[in-house]
Amino acid sequence: MRLSNAASKEDGEKGEVMPRLGELVYLLEKEGFQILVYQHACFDVAAKRKTLSLLIKVLGNIDGLRPDVAEELKRLSACVSAFPLVVGESSKAGRLSNAVYERFGVPSMNLSTLTDCLDGSIVPRSSQGRELAEPDPARMRELREGLGMSRKQLGERVGISQQSVYLAEKEGMRFEARTLHRIERVLHEPVAKETSPFAEPKVVPPAPASGLERKLASFDFDVFPFSRTGFDVLAKDEKNRVVVRESVPRDLSRIEGFSEFFSALLALVSERPEKRAPVVLREELEGIKTKREFLRLLREKQVAG
Repeated sequence: MRLSNAASKEDGEKGEVMPRLGELVYLLEKEGFQILVYQHACFDVAAKRKTLSLLIKVLGNIDGLRPDVAEELKRLSACVSAFPLVVGESSKAGRLSNAVYERFGVPSMNLSTLTDCLDGSIVPRSSQGRELAEPDPARMRELREGLGMSRKQLGERVGISQQSVYLAEKEGMRFEARTLHRIERVLHEPVAKETSPFAEPKVVPPAPASGLERKLASFDFDVFPFSRTGFDVLAKDEKNRVVVRESVPRDLSRIEGFSEFFSALLALVSERPEKRAPVVLREELEGIKTKREFLRLLREKQVAG
């Protein structure tokens, strides 16, 4: 486990977040994840195992997630091929139940639900205070017809309309979780559709706004700016990721740890040489004409460092 040195002060929850953070790290390590704790950012924990990578924001109350933090979390997740999550214990309405909520497009849940999701269990979605589950239309129809039951008969036994059964079998209309459980009892088989809360967000690079961003974009990178990560830009293409900061931070281990965790090259851009770390001098950067030159320079400095 890699730990950052920064203490979390996000949204005034310092005293509350730390115990939950410890429980989350314990759970993820138990599930076989490699962990990077990276607080004081748009996420608190990065976790990866095999083909699954997560960026997790830890909050006591999931309604404490701000829209700007959510957008940066989604953007960073897309850049490093990870899934964004919020883990908390409550919302404004009270304690979270065993369901997947959503805040600003980020799946949100408690630790118990996260455990179920990691184990592959089917977990209902929460919408406006209701726990909803989606049936597998083909499976539901197959089981109903196998029992020689009409849509009307199934609806009467479950307590829903014939039209609701029709829409469920045609379009996968969602029901309250308890209603779907009644359908499964009548059909004697599970019909809930297996859906995962882990979804990589789709983001579009914004127009370059600074000289650095324009330079990186000229190398045919997708360029994403950040303000809550400890670096300024993440540039990526199909094969490479480059973490860029326009200064050398006091604590190099934090940004180095992130770069190493996500197999990214690190570019520290400075006006003058630094003893503590290999840097890309601004005049060097200005003289580079191609992506290949840029990547070669970074790798040479990485070896020299």
